[in-house]
Amino acid sequence: MKFSIVITTKDAVFNALTFKGNLIEGIRIAKEIGYSGVELAIRDPKVIDYNEILKVLKEEDMVISAIGTGRAFTEEGLSLSSFEKEIRRKAIERIKEDINLAEKFSAYVIIGLIRGKPRKKEEALKILKDSLLECSEYAKKLGVKILLEPINSLETTLLNKLSETYDFIKDLKLSNIGILADTYHMSKEGENIYYEIIKYKEKIWYIHTADDNRGIPGTGNLNFEELFKALKDIKYDGFISLECISDLSIEETADRNLKFLKKFIE
Repeated sequence: MKFSIVITTKDAVFNALTFKGNLIEGIRIAKEIGYSGVELAIRDPKVIDYNEILKVLKEEDMVISAIGTGRAFTEEGLSLSSFEKEIRRKAIERIKEDINLAEKFSAYVIIGLIRGKPRKKEEALKILKDSLLECSEYAKKLGVKILLEPINSLETTLLNKLSETYDFIKDLKLSNIGILADTYHMSKEGENIYYEIIKYKEKIWYIHTADDNRGIPGTGNLNFEELFKALKDIKYDGFISLECISDLSIEETADRNLKFLKKFIE
């Protein structure tokens, strides 16, 4: 198992991001603390200096684990399930740009909040399916894999549980879409972390960690022993990425998380 943290730029509105600031600084801090990768939560990949990031990744022997896309929804209102064709088209094109960037870094692309929060769920799911089919086919040509993240029902009306997300992906019949299992969202939906991860292990490709209070793991009541038992049982060897809210410095937040989680794999 490998560990990463979510980093983004200072202008991000969304708070559940481990580090906001200079991306290069975030990569260096993560490396110094003991992480092997970072997850980039970006609004628009066109503003990312790929060569500068690649240079520091090589210097620090780090990788980009995934590209997060939720800021395009929270800050621009782009949605893959929008009933407005122009908004939906812009969302699809933005995801394709994220895919282009992910291909350079050999990283996943995460579909989380950018799927939208529509009121008419069944109609929106059909639209989302069409949008994801287009994005996935584009990604497949570049060898990029997409992660669909179940998000709790307070934040979206679509695909709140692992079971729904798994069935949705199987219905798409596309091999390059997997599941990002987020411990916070699973706890909000009352899911049994061990049972769900074991049951849907085929598609569990990535993990987000935060406690049930969305804080640093170990600050709430979530059973992380259960999580790591499941990951060991399915022989998971992917990334476990910290996405939490913390009032502490990036250094203390990331350090406390790594020390707490490593206890379960030692």
